[in-house]
Amino acid sequence: LLLSGGLRVEKNKLDVRHTGAASFTQNSSETEKAWQAAITWLPTDTLKLFAGIDKTYRYPSFDEQISYTGYGSDGFNANLEPENGINYEIGAEYIPVSNLVLQATLFHTDMEDEIAWDWGLNQNVNLDETVHRGVELSAAYTHDLFALDVFYTWLQSEFTAGPNKGNEIPWVPKTQLDLNLALFLTDAMTL
Repeated sequence: LLLSGGLRVEKNKLDVRHTGAASFTQNSSETEKAWQAAITWLPTDTLKLFAGIDKTYRYPSFDEQISYTGYGSDGFNANLEPENGINYEIGAEYIPVSNLVLQATLFHTDMEDEIAWDWGLNQNVNLDETVHRGVELSAAYTHDLFALDVFYTWLQSEFTAGPNKGNEIPWVPKTQLDLNLALFLTDAMTL
């Protein structure tokens, strides 16, 4: 039985100065906290059961907060807040043979201030509260000559507050399939 936890505190400070036709000076400072707690049970050498909860955040990236078009609409979006969320997950990992790993995870994420592009305002905005829930399935097979990883995600995402409550979040795929193949050409080279 394994217990794990962690805490991170981070301060993000921006000093923005732009000179030209649309000169501006803006400052922002944010402090965010993230934490996580998880429990893992290893009942056998081939089975792992796990559950966890974590609080996450993401500061707006530089190009999400600053607009530079050269056409007089340049600016700093001081109203854009960091994304914050609480994620819950539970899952299992099974190793039926030494070179095959199968995993399934159920997750539920409650988000606040998720960042998205607003075509009407021509800038990034914070969305109303949202939820993302779904299932992730994966399989990893390793051989002397190659490794194959397959990941499948089924995702349901919707607004939980505001005028769009109950509606799906645009531009979020419901399903995603990733395939990764690595060929071991030599001991020192992988394609």
